[in-house]
Amino acid sequence: MSHPPDRAAERLATAIERHRAALWRYLRVLGADDATADDLVQEAFVVALQRPGFDASTPAATFAFLRTTARHRWLKSQRRRVTRREVAHADELWQQQCGDDGVDDYLEALRACVDEL
Repeated sequence: MSHPPDRAAERLATAIERHRAALWRYLRVLGADDATADDLVQEAFVVALQRPGFDASTPAATFAFLRTTARHRWLKSQRRRVTRREVAHADELWQQQCGDDGVDDYLEALRACVDEL
């Protein structure tokens, strides 16, 4: 027994074919590498598929939704990357300046200096 095709799924499949390359190029312009752009394009389409009542019948509105979704995903990935870089830099600085032991001695010496002032 065959089920009738889902019109929304058909429209989304058409949107994927129509907008995939442009969405990928948009992400590359933002600075994503090839693999990241591929992943973010897929994520944007998954979000559209999972969105209840998503209407892919209007090409301009569909692309605007996909572009906005992909941009938000890109920014989120950039925030995580920057945060990791900042944490790694802070950790390296900590190791150079404080190491893993003797921190309390440094703080006590600093307090003594402040008290002398």
